[in-house]
Amino acid sequence: MKGFFFILLIFSIQSCTKWHEVREGNGILYVHKAESELHTLSETQWEVGKKRNKTVSKGLRFKFNIPKISSNDSLKLTRKHGIDSWIFRVVKQTRGRKRVLGNIVYSLHNISRSSNDITVRVYYHAAAVSQIFRKFKCPAFGHRFKLNQYKMNNTSKKFYDVFASRGKYLQGTFIRPSFSPVIFSGDLSLLGTYSVEFSLFNSKEKKLFSRWHKANNTINIITEDRVSIPSCAGIKEENDLKNNRPPRAEEFRIK
Repeated sequence: MKGFFFILLIFSIQSCTKWHEVREGNGILYVHKAESELHTLSETQWEVGKKRNKTVSKGLRFKFNIPKISSNDSLKLTRKHGIDSWIFRVVKQTRGRKRVLGNIVYSLHNISRSSNDITVRVYYHAAAVSQIFRKFKCPAFGHRFKLNQYKMNNTSKKFYDVFASRGKYLQGTFIRPSFSPVIFSGDLSLLGTYSVEFSLFNSKEKKLFSRWHKANNTINIITEDRVSIPSCAGIKEENDLKNNRPPRAEEFRIK
């Protein structure tokens, strides 16, 4: 009996999953009423200091859902335009300045009933550089911040008809979600507003095939506190990496 109710629950969850239909109007294919939404916001803490007795923040972690298209409908987009993916970009806005932190490419042909969300981490640059830097007892670049006030801003729900039309080439680095976490550098300070935008994408030609559409909800980091770490005074572990090699330029670059 328990097994029956478990199967019924799984069926109920799957039946509630929203799949977006690919339609055609005036010879143009479009994804009908597509949407994405940010959710599940949390802070990632970092125990630091010589005795790991102080706490700062690595940054924040959140999820957003993937607009789901069936395999048959995905084939329509691929056959006509070579569209094989959704592309998502994570955007930070501070004092009117908008900066794209990174791009995530998700194959339309990998979407299944279990493909619901993508998890993103936006870290302070000291934690975003590499796993080696995240093991430091004394964070690089003098990082001493801990997130104080931050929140998810719930916006009114928007649904988009995403029309497939040839767009421009897109340059930059593209991340495909895998077993490794998706981590972007939010800079030396994370104060600002964060959002996610999505578009249809031909990953082989690196071409956008629709305009950017904004996912529902945004994240606002309002204040951050500076933490005193006396045991780290004057220590720069980034200058004393394994084998005493000097840090590579890309390790310091804010992307």
